[in-house]
Amino acid sequence: MVPGKVGIRPQAARDSTLPGVTTGEAVPPQLGRARGSGMKKRLLAVALHMALVGADANFTNYNLHGTGFREHDPIARPFLKNTPALMAYFSASAGLQLYLPHVLRKHHHHKLAAIADASGYAASGYGAVTSMLWGRK
Repeated sequence: MVPGKVGIRPQAARDSTLPGVTTGEAVPPQLGRARGSGMKKRLLAVALHMALVGADANFTNYNLHGTGFREHDPIARPFLKNTPALMAYFSASAGLQLYLPHVLRKHHHHKLAAIADASGYAASGYGAVTSMLWGRK
């Protein structure tokens, strides 16, 4: 290796389509974000989503045992008979809200995955806030 150069790879340089790179020259290092930074952001987003779903489930369960509570989500209404059914509903809902964007990203539909993520955050956040405000009445 030549001091100050990243590395000499004659075959890679010859096959490269980079302008100005010929046989025997140093190939420039890969530019871009550090490996793993996208995973950290994704894990943080999943943790935030799970916190929102947990808050929604907690406040809904708290209100379930009070009088006069009415669930606004028509899909959740059949599961309001008891706490285990309600927790099964929220677990399945959270799993689906995490699985759908994963499948969309896997098939390179990144914009649709971002929309699915945002709608999941919005639905869980809205549910948590409305259930919390209902319990304060």
